[in-house]
Amino acid sequence: MIAIRFILGLLTTVCVAMFAVMNRGDVSITWNPLSDDFSVILPVYIVVLVSLALGFVFGGFIVWLNGGRLRKEKRQQRREIKILEKEVGRLKEDKFQSSGMPATEIFPALPAK
Repeated sequence: MIAIRFILGLLTTVCVAMFAVMNRGDVSITWNPLSDDFSVILPVYIVVLVSLALGFVFGGFIVWLNGGRLRKEKRQQRREIKILEKEVGRLKEDKFQSSGMPATEIFPALPAK
């Protein structure tokens, strides 16, 4: 699996590098559509790669926001499991103490303490 990841990462890196080398032409970016006072001239590959990176980060943020409900449910389930495990342990202790018999006599497979 590590080899496949490495090969895919290397292939992606080579493709991005080839794209950057082949698209070195300049493009003018204007921030204000009403006037051309403030414009920036950048290579095409920078514009495209930054746009892809921002889209990736924004998409990850949206996925994280949508998963909030599931993370909340998971936290509640963990708390409930801890409470139930404590209750089961308490009930086992009460059962063994009230019967007067050690646990190894009731369940011979359990090791003696």
